[in-house]
Amino acid sequence: MKVMAKAAKLVRKEIANYSGFTFDGRFPPGCQQGSVPATLKTIVSMVLNGPDLRDQNSIDSQANLTISQAILFNFKNRASFPCRSRHSMDREPPLPLYIGMKIHTETRSKKLITELHDLGLSISYVRVLKLESQLTTAVCENFLEKGAVFFRFSCDVDSLLLVHWTI
Repeated sequence: MKVMAKAAKLVRKEIANYSGFTFDGRFPPGCQQGSVPATLKTIVSMVLNGPDLRDQNSIDSQANLTISQAILFNFKNRASFPCRSRHSMDREPPLPLYIGMKIHTETRSKKLITELHDLGLSISYVRVLKLESQLTTAVCENFLEKGAVFFRFSCDVDSLLLVHWTI
């Protein structure tokens, strides 16, 4: 148990000091890989694939990245009462942002987003609305400045759908 406590302490310290991803209106390629500390990805990979370091070639597998981002998103600096989840925008990896905005784009369901937020899988409904408002403002400012709205051709379909719903 002492070894596990030391490993947990080491990973928690790195998470607390890590600044990996800041949402700027898009999800660039590789944003998931850079959004979580390497020690967290390694420990999750060891749990999923076994402790042998030679078997850690799947450290950036989608399952590993999903679990690592969920841990990062639900991380708390100190113990709190289990009444309501709270999340720090300083540690907001791409996955819960994407889930909240994608679900809202597809369903417009406050109830579903709230349930996913309570499960620790999504940003809150209020945060989704704030991000949509920020994206809308950015698109409108771009239109006023340039007289048109331009999208980069490198923009993926999901990011374009998210912007579509904000207009």
